Amino acid sequence: MMKSSINQSTASHGLDGRFRYLSVRVPDACPNVVVVSLNRPKKRNAINATMWKEIGAVFSSLGRIGDDCRCVVIKGEGKAFTAGVYISHSFF
Repeated sequence: MMKSSINQSTASHGLDGRFRYLSVRVPDACPNVVVVSLNRPKKRNAINATMWKEIGAVFSSLGRIGDDCRCVVIKGEGKAFTAGVYISHSFF
């Protein structure tokens, strides 16, 4: 049941639009849930240095900015959740 609610209509979160590789949304049916989407589908959401920093920034901000966040769902756009670390970048 939660999955169908998350895939239905969503509203923009206060953090949405601040990141190059992430979108941050709130399902209308679940106002205390925040959906963070990895958004590099052409690279199968492989995590590069920029995305890694953005993920850290999102998680350090959620719940602290008055959004009443109680649950975070992480999903990947496109065919894959994530391919892991982008191997052509040696930042780890």
